[in-house]
Amino acid sequence: MPATDRETIEDLARLMARAMDRRTISDLDDLMTDDVEIVYGFGRWQGRALHQRIFEATLPLCFVSTQHLLANAIVQVEADTGRAEYAVHATHLIQHGGPTARVGLTYRQELVRTSSGWRIAQHEASSLWLDDPSDIMPHCLGRMAAAVDLILAKKVPT
Repeated sequence: MPATDRETIEDLARLMARAMDRRTISDLDDLMTDDVEIVYGFGRWQGRALHQRIFEATLPLCFVSTQHLLANAIVQVEADTGRAEYAVHATHLIQHGGPTARVGLTYRQELVRTSSGWRIAQHEASSLWLDDPSDIMPHCLGRMAAAVDLILAKKVPT
């Protein structure tokens, strides 16, 4: 049975979360446009290849493992464009057997239908709350922001 546009769009978000959690960043090739715009609290950039490079460089700086759970999807489709919003509960393991930080987020995405199917054209993550008893997330996000700044300034080899 063919998936509806809504189901396909929701799958893109779940597959994106799975790619981050499994660290299979190359899986984003089939999920995002080449010129995707990415917005996180620690930086903003454009381009799927750049996004992949940033995540390969920044995730290991702080997290040995993550788990992103998406819920409460709201999807709107008009012709060949779509918008989606998700409630996200993300758990970040800082070190094996060590502290974890839990974050409540909202993901907002703009999508386009391409000749290859639906793709994420813009992804924005907004933090709503943080449960971080060890108070390590501000330090981690600062390290990630510094790495993003270096990459965007082209001071890190590609």
